[in-house]
Amino acid sequence: MGGLAPGTVSFSLTAENRRPSQSFTILRVEHDGIVRPRGLEIKPGEQASGVKVIVSYGTGSVRGEVKVENGPLTPDERVVVWLKKMGETNSNFRPYNLDARGHFLIPGVAAGSYELNVNANIPGFRSVPSAKQQIEVSDGNVTVVVVNLDLKPSPQQPPTP
Repeated sequence: MGGLAPGTVSFSLTAENRRPSQSFTILRVEHDGIVRPRGLEIKPGEQASGVKVIVSYGTGSVRGEVKVENGPLTPDERVVVWLKKMGETNSNFRPYNLDARGHFLIPGVAAGSYELNVNANIPGFRSVPSAKQQIEVSDGNVTVVVVNLDLKPSPQQPPTP
């Protein structure tokens, strides 16, 4: 790769149609054997060599349903789900929206232990209703999950007027 301007370089994988890859995931970026979780910093005039992008190929998937408790969602409220590999600080997975029935599918997941995160974007809430669940994914299999999401605000976080 050449002609990069100074600054932080980040990497992503996309298919030919420019949509995110559904089977390949960047696990980490290394520069001279040092993991660079926030991207590769290139200084003016620097020739960066020794860069490795470690990629995994996933054949597992996560299919699930989010059951909403203490109120239905209105049309301007949405719920997203995403995965974070256990032991890692950042998620390499894009968020997925629920369908009208509260179901979701995350394809192309590599085998391993993950934290499934669910967040509701509700206008007027000071805190975001969320839920987490640890799951195991294996190659070639579908991991089925059901997550309960409580929309009731906690006493410390009342809705904004």
